[in-house]
Amino acid sequence: MFTSSGRGLLVDLQEVHRADSAGLALLVGWVRRARAAGIEVEFRHVPEQLLAIARVSGVEEMLPISPDVV
Repeated sequence: MFTSSGRGLLVDLQEVHRADSAGLALLVGWVRRARAAGIEVEFRHVPEQLLAIARVSGVEEMLPISPDVV
């Protein structure tokens, strides 16, 4: 799910149950393109599997992750 407000975009990944390195590459690409356009992206409910791949790949800090809100 995507929501936007002003110059920001929130991507909720709650319905994503499986992810791989291709999914991670997609998210990193979105962040890079958005920042180049002056848009902030934030991800919510990032699956643990995807976070683990990001940690191992050394790109975890590139992903702007918001705290999960119940």
